[in-house]
Amino acid sequence: MAKKLKAKPSKGAEVKAIRLLTQVSDHIAELADQVETPADTQRFAAELLRYAEKLTPWADKKAIEIVREVDRRNRQEWSGYMNAASRFSRTLKKNVLDGGRIATVVRDMQREAAGLIKSLPLDAAKRATKLATEYYTGGFRPSELVDKIRESGHVSKSRARLIARTEVSRAGASLTIARAAEAKSPGFIWRSSHDGRVRESHLELDGQYFDWDNLPNVDGYVIAPGQIFNCRCYAEIVFDRKEN
Repeated sequence: MAKKLKAKPSKGAEVKAIRLLTQVSDHIAELADQVETPADTQRFAAELLRYAEKLTPWADKKAIEIVREVDRRNRQEWSGYMNAASRFSRTLKKNVLDGGRIATVVRDMQREAAGLIKSLPLDAAKRATKLATEYYTGGFRPSELVDKIRESGHVSKSRARLIARTEVSRAGASLTIARAAEAKSPGFIWRSSHDGRVRESHLELDGQYFDWDNLPNVDGYVIAPGQIFNCRCYAEIVFDRKEN
C-alpha cells in the first residue's frame, strides 16, 4: 500500500506554545492577585499595558520559535513523502519545501502569533477597564469587582491554552495549504482525531474528499482541517483524484 501524506498538527510545537503562553498568563494572575480595592483597578490595567509593551521583543522571538517548530514538522512530513515517491522532480521538491510561498506563510504566521501573545495582557487590561466602568455605574459591589479582577488570571490562562492549540494548528494548516498548492495537489481527505472530543460536525466530514478550492462549510466557517479553534483534524493530501 502506498504511503499517505498525513499533515498532522505538531504536538511538540503545541506543548511549547502552551508552556510559553502560560508564563504570560501566570504573570497576569500575579498582577491580578495584588488588586485589593476598586481603586487598584486602574493601576492593574496600567501595569498590564506596560507589560504588553515590555513583552514585545520576547513575544516576537518566541513566535518565531513556535512557528519554526510547526514548519519543521510539516516540512519533515512533506519531505519524507516526496523522497519516497517518484512523481516529484528535484525543482518541485525544492519549491514545495522552501519556496517563496512557504516563506511568506511562515512570516505571516510568526507576526500573527506574536500579536496573539501580546493580546493576553492587552485583553486583560480591556476587561479590567470594562469591569471598573460597570462598577462605577452601580453594576456590583466593591468586593465583587475585586473578585472579578482576580479572575483575570484564570481567564487569561484558559485563553492562553486556546490560543496555543488553535494557532499551532492554524499555522500547520496554512503551511499544508501552501505546500499543497506548490505540489499541484487538487484536494485532500478530511481526517478527524477519532476520539470523544471531536465535534459532531467535524466527525461527519471524516473520510470525505474536498478540493482545495472548494472547502467545506463547517458550522458557518469555510475551512480546511485545523483552521478553526480547537480543531485537531488534519488533511490527508491527495495528488491524483483517481487515487481517491
